Amino acid sequence: MSIAVCDGSPRRFGEHRGAGSLGHARNSSAKRDGRVRHHLKRASSMRNLWIQNEQPIATWNATLEAAASRPETVLSAMRTIYDAGQRLELLLYKGGSIVAETERRWRDERVLDMFLESRRRGASATVFYYSSGDELVSKTVEDLGALLEMLQSPSSPVPRHHRELGEVPVQVTGADFSYDGPEAPQRWPFPPEFSLVLHSDIWFPYVLGQAHPACDYQRYFDNGELFEKNGTRLNELIGVIKDTVEALGGLWELDRFAVSRPYRPWLSASGIARAALSPPLHAANAMNEPWPSDDDSSF
Repeated sequence: MSIAVCDGSPRRFGEHRGAGSLGHARNSSAKRDGRVRHHLKRASSMRNLWIQNEQPIATWNATLEAAASRPETVLSAMRTIYDAGQRLELLLYKGGSIVAETERRWRDERVLDMFLESRRRGASATVFYYSSGDELVSKTVEDLGALLEMLQSPSSPVPRHHRELGEVPVQVTGADFSYDGPEAPQRWPFPPEFSLVLHSDIWFPYVLGQAHPACDYQRYFDNGELFEKNGTRLNELIGVIKDTVEALGGLWELDRFAVSRPYRPWLSASGIARAALSPPLHAANAMNEPWPSDDDSSF
C-alpha cells in the first residue's frame, strides 16, 4: 500500500524563509535610491508598536507518526482543532465549511488533508488593536500587515518591511496524505505533520517596537493589553492543539530554529507566557519620541 504526500508548497515541513532577529527583513524597500529616511517630526501617541514580518516570529510543529495508521482518528482530531479555532475566532475561513471539505476529501478521494486546504484558503482572525484615537477596538482581518498599513498616519509611518503583506494572522499548514485504502501501513515516507506559524508580535506581552524611532533592540515596550486580548486566546488554541496531538501519541513542540531570537524567552510548547521574563522597558515618555516624517519616499 502506497502513500503519496503533497505539501502544496516549494517549502518542505520545517523549512521556513528565515528566523533570527526581526531586524533583518528581506524587503529592501527601507532604502531607495540610496536615501534613508532621516527627517523627524513630533507625533501623537502611536500605540500599535507591533509589526508583521515575512520571517516567522514563532513556529510550533506537530508530528503524528504514531497515528499514521489511524487516519479516521486524525480526521477527528483535526475537527477538534478547527472547531477551537472558530470558537476563539483565530481560524475563520471563507468558502463554506472547511471541516466538511476535509471530510469530503477523505470520503471521496481517500486524501487526509492535514491543513493544506487551510493554507489554500487563508484564515482570518479577530484581533484587538488601538484605533487612531488610542481606543482598544477589534476587527476580523486576513492580514495584519494590511491592518498596519490602514492604521499608519503621516506622523507615524511604519516601514514596509515591518508591515509585510500576505501573511495570515495565525497560519496552520500541513500536507496532503493520499491513501490507497481506508488504512495506512505503519511506516511512512515521513510522518504526518503540520505547523502553526506566527509572523506578527501582536500576540506577545512585550514588543521591541521595531518601527518606533526609540527602538534600540535592547529595551521593550509593554504590549500587555493586547496580549491579554489576543495572546491569551492564541494560548488557548495552542493548548487545544497540544492536548489533541499528544492524545494521539504525537509530538507537539516549539521549533527553536524558526523563532525570532528577541521573543524566545516567552515561548514554549504551551504558547506564550507573560510571566516568563520581565525585560528592560522603555521609559513611559518614549511614546512621545518623534516619528519619521512622510516627506521622504524611502519606505
